[in-house]
Amino acid sequence: MMNSFDKKAVEEAIRISERYGWQTCVATMGPPQAAEMLNEALRMGINEAFLITDRAFGGSDTWVTARVLARFAEKYGADLVLTGKYSLDGETSQVPPLRSPPCWACPSSPPQSRRLRSVKA
Repeated sequence: MMNSFDKKAVEEAIRISERYGWQTCVATMGPPQAAEMLNEALRMGINEAFLITDRAFGGSDTWVTARVLARFAEKYGADLVLTGKYSLDGETSQVPPLRSPPCWACPSSPPQSRRLRSVKA
């Protein structure tokens, strides 16, 4: 089940997509069970979803999680990244600020490109 902070980011991504005609994507790093959160985002109206999973990621700290998600964001090539406040398992609030590409919570004037992504930590 998606936590309320991630749900707000997904809802905002959908609103921006509807307003500007952008494509949306969500991604999360976690075990195979995390696919249900991605399916929920797809049911809400997100266009694409990616599960980043590998046994090697088991027990990853916030730095590793942030780097993996930042690398995904870089490879995906989106212009805007929305994140939840924090995950409910660790509640550290460290992953969003550790990501290297810029992220905005509520942009007043989004870039002109048409790709938007919501990254779940």
